[in-house]
Parts: sequence; structure tokens; C-alpha cells
Amino acid sequence: MMEIAGSRDSAELRNALRRALAEGSENVRALEGSFRRCVSNLRLGGSGQNLAELSDAIASLALLTELVGQLRTGLLVTDLEARPFSMWQIPSSAEAFQGLVKALEEKDWVFLADLLEYEICPLMLETDKEMSQLSKRLEPRG
Repeated sequence: MMEIAGSRDSAELRNALRRALAEGSENVRALEGSFRRCVSNLRLGGSGQNLAELSDAIASLALLTELVGQLRTGLLVTDLEARPFSMWQIPSSAEAFQGLVKALEEKDWVFLADLLEYEICPLMLETDKEMSQLSKRLEPRG
């Protein structure tokens, strides 16, 4: 997608961004569901299986962070006049991510569940909403 970014606000770029946003939105919803399951399991005492799902979800979160950065770059050359994904700007998201690392290091499952439920899941929902809105705004004009 980024190789398309050289052509300023072309139809090709808009289509690539729209597809990436739609796919990203689906992935964000699935990731949010994973984090919700982890919260439930952590509140019930956790298990090895839960930690495996949590590890996969955190790896997916890292990939999502990269995608958001790429989308933000691509969206800058469109005429949307938006500052996309402001909820991912430092320090707002960085504090939550640092908290995840600390909770995992200290094996503080209650704090981890709280971070997932009250910080990360809302971030996923807000990201999904913004991806959907941006995708609609990129639909062909006609």
C-alpha cells in the first residue's frame, strides 16, 4: 500500500486505503473479542491456555500498531482533512501498553485484566469505529 502513496490522493490509493481499513476493522473486532475472553479468564484465575491466547492477542496488537501507522501515513495524502487515529498517539496509548508490560512482568493478573477491560478494549472499539468511518469517507464519489 505504501508504494501507492507516491500518487497523491489517487483513486488507487483511496481503494487500497479503503480495503486496508475494512480488513483492519474486522481484525480489530476479532482482537477486541480475544481481549474480552482474556479478561474473563484472568478474573477467574487464568490458565496456560488463557496466557497463550493473551500472548497471541498482544502479538496481534503489535501488528495493529504498525498498520495504524501505515494507514495514518497513507491517509495524510488524501483530502479527508483528518488527523486519523489520534487515540494511538503518545502518551495516551503508550501508558496502556507500558502497563501491559508491567502487569505481565509482575504477573499481576487483576491489574492486567483491568487494563485490558478499561483501556485496551475501549481502544479497540474506538479504532474499529474510526476505521469504519474513514472507509466510508473514502468510498468513490459519484
